[in-house]
Amino acid sequence: MRKRLAREIHVWAALDHPNILEFIGFAFEDGLPCLISPWCGNGTLVEYLQNNIRPDRGLLVHQIAEGLNYLHTRSPPITHGDFKTTNVLITDDNIAKICDFGGSKYLKEGNTGFTTTGILNATIRYCAPEILRDGQNHTLQSDVYSFACVALETMTGKCPFWTIPIGVAIISKVILDKQTPSPVDHPELQDATLWALLRRCWSHEPSARPTMTEVCRTVHFTLKQKRFISDDFW
Repeated sequence: MRKRLAREIHVWAALDHPNILEFIGFAFEDGLPCLISPWCGNGTLVEYLQNNIRPDRGLLVHQIAEGLNYLHTRSPPITHGDFKTTNVLITDDNIAKICDFGGSKYLKEGNTGFTTTGILNATIRYCAPEILRDGQNHTLQSDVYSFACVALETMTGKCPFWTIPIGVAIISKVILDKQTPSPVDHPELQDATLWALLRRCWSHEPSARPTMTEVCRTVHFTLKQKRFISDDFW
């Protein structure tokens, strides 16, 4: 626990971006270590989408992409390692903030991967196939896969593979059938350009996935000005 806490503080304290949750400090409460950050009154991204009638879904996706791209473009780069909707908080001003860096590490130059959170700690619905199949170390490319899952849930209100309740069945679909989330299960999202981007992010081969810089560029032009709101969906 101490090692994980020290790693999270080491990574988190050095970050400074509008879409990364700020690190204030740490303290001990009844002998237990606590990390201190600003209070986000709107809760997690999941809670925010459930509790708001007209969330600006496109803008949220744009903000989340910018935050993850910031991590990936540090020197050295940082992978998140457990990217999912519950690791995004929404401030009182409706700004998305990426949080929970306990699974994050700096990516050493010349290395294609490194140990972060393993498959048992990550969430199956958001895991890239190479993580599910081989338990490989988390990489920038596996973060990109997870981002697409978060973006889909943000835009539609439905998590990836929401029709499949059992994790083992999801693993089988992703690994054996090479299946990705489908427009059939997410008819709320009609934008063809965004679907094309998500499919690239879900490529079974990690090297075929776009970088987060490429993702940000596409998201900026396809979403930010469209202002997707829930009335367009339900």
